Amino acid sequence: MSQVSLKVNAGVNEVRAAAGHNREQWDRFYFITKEEARQLSEAHPNWTRWIHIPANVKDSMLEGINNRLVAEGIPAVEMIILKWRVSQLLRDIQRRYST
Repeated sequence: MSQVSLKVNAGVNEVRAAAGHNREQWDRFYFITKEEARQLSEAHPNWTRWIHIPANVKDSMLEGINNRLVAEGIPAVEMIILKWRVSQLLRDIQRRYST
């Protein structure tokens, strides 16, 4: 995999293009990561930001997500793409519980 560079405020289309996903593949990536982030948040409610998640957990999450993607014929993603997505999800989860 080549190293992808993304800005923190990158838009969804920019990130999808960097991932090399078509719309259907990206939708599956979104679904899979949402499921993973929900499970992570339930198991570790204090991990409210990407930086709180231990590196080995991030590595395991990336491996598990990529295994699921590849099994469906979807290109694997790099850590920077997972970081972008999970950071969004954790923010959304915090907003949901803080209201």
